[in-house]
Amino acid sequence: KHFRALGSGDFQILHPDNRKVLAFTRTYKDEQILVVANLSRFVQTVELELTALKGSVPVEVFGRTEFPPIDESPYFLSIGPYAFYWFVLKPQGAPLDVIPKPDLPVLTGAWTGAFAQLQSAQGRSLATSLETLLPHYLSKHQWFGGRNRTVQAARIVEAIPIPYGDRQAQMLELHVDYIQGSPQTYVVFVAVAEGDQALQLLADDPQSVVTRLKQSATDEGAVLFEAIADKSFLTTLLTTMAQQQGYENAAGRLVTTATPLLEQISRAEPSATAKEDTDGKGLPFEPALMKGRHNNTSIAYAQTGGVAAQNRLILKLFQKIEEGQHPDLEVRHFLDRHQRFTHIPSIAGTLAYQRASAEPITIGILQEFIPDTRSAWEYTLDHLRDFFDLVVMDQSDIAEAPLPVDSPLNPEPAAPPTDEVFFPLPYCPVPSVPSQIPACKAINSYLANMQRLGERTAELHVALAVDADTPAFAPEPFTSLYQRSLYQHSRNLTGQVFLLLKNRLGDLPPETQSLATAVLGQQDACLERFQLVLNQKITALRIRCHGDYHLEQVLYTGKDFFIIDFEGDPARSLNERRMKRSPLRDVAGMLQSFYSAVNLALDNELESGMSQPDHRHQMEQWAEFWYRWVSYTFVKAYLAIAAHDSFLPQTQQELEVLLDNYLIEQAIYNLGRDLTNQSTQINVPLRRILRLLAIGSDVG
Repeated sequence: KHFRALGSGDFQILHPDNRKVLAFTRTYKDEQILVVANLSRFVQTVELELTALKGSVPVEVFGRTEFPPIDESPYFLSIGPYAFYWFVLKPQGAPLDVIPKPDLPVLTGAWTGAFAQLQSAQGRSLATSLETLLPHYLSKHQWFGGRNRTVQAARIVEAIPIPYGDRQAQMLELHVDYIQGSPQTYVVFVAVAEGDQALQLLADDPQSVVTRLKQSATDEGAVLFEAIADKSFLTTLLTTMAQQQGYENAAGRLVTTATPLLEQISRAEPSATAKEDTDGKGLPFEPALMKGRHNNTSIAYAQTGGVAAQNRLILKLFQKIEEGQHPDLEVRHFLDRHQRFTHIPSIAGTLAYQRASAEPITIGILQEFIPDTRSAWEYTLDHLRDFFDLVVMDQSDIAEAPLPVDSPLNPEPAAPPTDEVFFPLPYCPVPSVPSQIPACKAINSYLANMQRLGERTAELHVALAVDADTPAFAPEPFTSLYQRSLYQHSRNLTGQVFLLLKNRLGDLPPETQSLATAVLGQQDACLERFQLVLNQKITALRIRCHGDYHLEQVLYTGKDFFIIDFEGDPARSLNERRMKRSPLRDVAGMLQSFYSAVNLALDNELESGMSQPDHRHQMEQWAEFWYRWVSYTFVKAYLAIAAHDSFLPQTQQELEVLLDNYLIEQAIYNLGRDLTNQSTQINVPLRRILRLLAIGSDVG
């Protein structure tokens, strides 16, 4: 009913050479539909002659995924067995909003036991019908890494039953292929709900519903839904870990572990129900899905039985999976074992899938919940809102506000302690801006906290470099071969991102286009800066690091900080994330986060109308003032501890070259990510790149 072309439109059969593929178009006024179906039980490829539709972009109806634009060349598609594509053709550049969202589809079949028979003809047929809906289902989730890629096919390759209550959930392993790039593997938990529960899910939590099910001629009241929307299932996961049970299928086993911390927390304030239980199933916790934008699914377990429920545990489920050691689990096991850095949440349990003769796949990590905290990102934005409010109200002259020098590595010389031999950094236990201007005074308490964060960051790196006998964590020297690979990686990244920026230039707003053009003119300058890594001998060590370090990976308690999420950049493979690197890469990530925070806060201030548009230049100068002092304080505090270890470069010139390399690489990487995600904040990494290259004194 959403598409008039299907009932009233002109019908035109296409005639591809592959006779096992049916293709046709339906057209009604400005609405065009393209349907391509594989009539075979094998994968088929087809080339369609679509020259008459040149300039149109096929958009898959259920997944709302854009495929490559149609041009004069034959249009190539690969289609799974008995699968089909249903496209709406939209003009190139038109928004997706012009395409109506279809009603939830209905799948017919005997779904009870279907996942246990994936290899049978009936089970495979039902799985294939579900697979056609998976691109749309996956695209709705923040954790899906292929949201900005064109999905070619998604296949269910494994299913593990997990009984709970009076029903059974399934852990599905999905293999996702794309038109371009490497495939990915995901896991999702699904279950069937009927009757009142199905109606309640459709009314209260429609995002959790994958599809409606019709299991018999008279039954239309069932749905396939995400099992994590059911609190009973979430409780079962925790109980399974506490009892170290497992579930299996023909290919492997879902195994769980528990550390003494889980029993310790469970027994701290047991509820009356738990006291009466003799089988250990009465764990006194109430589960709840955590809100917000996450790369994974997080579930908080609040302890019940007291005056008020209090979160005590978090289960983090990884949807994107790979075989091998997961860095989040590996790093925190290492830190827990050595007890050299305790400002992390301790592990209470794990969930993993183990196939025969293969490395385990980490599915979930259960960890302690750190109470009374918020992310350092939220804390920073709140501070910046107050900071800019003071700037607006006081109207002080920025010229009267003292600045540190451009680089936090080169502040004004002062006599360092005798053990700080090669870093001319002033010793300043309590950093402060020497000024009575209200905004300057307001920043001092934040600087004291950033000093603490710099110290905690250095302590983390020292702890990760302590064990020379464990191969995965033993520090390794920089070599000329590694320096060349570092340069080649930065060079390749620059080429890819600058090409993407060039291709997107015409779609950017005029102001952004001018910034983008300036950045495109500096590609050679970027490569020259990266070249310095090759020309400079680096007397440093490579160690395991955080890998994705920024303000959202830090919890602020009001007095101190806890560092979380050691999984690294989820866009990279596990092997890449486990590589040893200079810890200065983490430092660069945090400096980039400071820059992003102050620019976001500045934009929010200007958009809110609190500051007049003609005051923008002055506000940008105050943002620069804030960034310089915060960066200066963080790096100085970091070096005051880290410089005593051997993993940092032994001369200041090496330090500057290496940190500069990581800063520019981080800015270019962020630009590529924002372009791919079609972010509205592309100006921030563009200005960042120009600032790092020192192009123009007015660049913020």
